[in-house]
Amino acid sequence: MTATVSTPYLRVLIDGARAAGIEQVDSLIAERDLQQALDDLDGRVDQEVFHDLWDELARLSNDPAFGLHLAERV
Repeated sequence: MTATVSTPYLRVLIDGARAAGIEQVDSLIAERDLQQALDDLDGRVDQEVFHDLWDELARLSNDPAFGLHLAERV
C-alpha cells in the first residue's frame, strides 16, 4: 500500500508557496499532474510526490524556515 497525503495539506503547501512569492508554483503543479487532486476536497496524493514538491518549494523559497512559516498559516 502506498502512503498518501490528504489534499488539504497539499493546498496549505501550495497557498504558502504562493504567499512566499514562488513564481513556479503553477508549473510545478502541472509537472506533477496535481490539479485534479487539488480540485478534489477529499483527494489524496502520493506521499513521495508531496515530499518532493515540498522540498522543491522550500528550495525555491530560499527560506530556511519554510516549514515553520507554513505551520504559521495553519
